Amino acid sequence: MQNRGRIITFEGINGVGKTTQAHLLARALEQAGNQVRLIKYPQYEAPVGELIRRYLKGEFGPKEKLFDFAAMLYAADRAQNTSLYEELLSSGVTIIHDRYKEANWGILTALFPDPAVREEKLQWLLTLEKHMPSSDLVIYLDLPVEDAYQQMALRELWDTHEVDRSFMQACKERYDELSLRFRWVRISGLSGNIIKSTEDKQKEILEEVFAYCPDLSAARYT
Repeated sequence: MQNRGRIITFEGINGVGKTTQAHLLARALEQAGNQVRLIKYPQYEAPVGELIRRYLKGEFGPKEKLFDFAAMLYAADRAQNTSLYEELLSSGVTIIHDRYKEANWGILTALFPDPAVREEKLQWLLTLEKHMPSSDLVIYLDLPVEDAYQQMALRELWDTHEVDRSFMQACKERYDELSLRFRWVRISGLSGNIIKSTEDKQKEILEEVFAYCPDLSAARYT
C-alpha cells in the first residue's frame, strides 16, 4: 500500500535562506529515492500572486490596515492548489514548501502589538485555512534581523514588509513564539556570532528530517 506523502515547510523572516534550503532538501530527498514536489509561496506568476505583489508594494495602502485583505489574498493563492495537494499526497509525494500558511501566522499577526489581538487574529487565520492540509514538519530558520539584512544586501529590497526593519523584528519575535508553541524544528543560522554556512545548515536540516520522517529513505542518501 502506498504511504501517504508528507508536507515539510520552511518558515522564517526574509533573508534567512528558506529558498536555498528548500531546494537543497528537495534535491537530497530525490537522491534518496523519494518523489518530491517543491512549492514556493507566494506564486507571483498566478493572477492572485500579482495582487499580492501589488499589496507588498503598498499599492493598496498601509499594511497595518490590510490584515483581512492580505490574509485572504495569501489564502486564495494557496487554495488554488487544493486538488493538487490531494493528488500529490495520495501518491506518496513529499511536498516541500518555501513558506506556507504558517507564514500568515508569523507575519500578519505581527502587525498587532497587543498579545490578545494577535491571538484573536491567529485563531481567525487557523479557521480560514483549516481546509488546507497541515504541515507534518515545520523547519524554522532562525537568524537575527540584522544578519538577515546582511544576507539580503546584494538584492533590492522592494516590498513594504522587508523595508520596515521594526516590522521585521516584530515578525522575528512572533516566529520565535510560534516555533515554541507549535514545536517547530528550529535551525539557528548562527554558530556563536558567525553566520553558519549553507552546508552546515543543510546537514542539520537533513538530520532533523530523517529523524522525524525515517521512511524518507535516509539509508540511501549519499
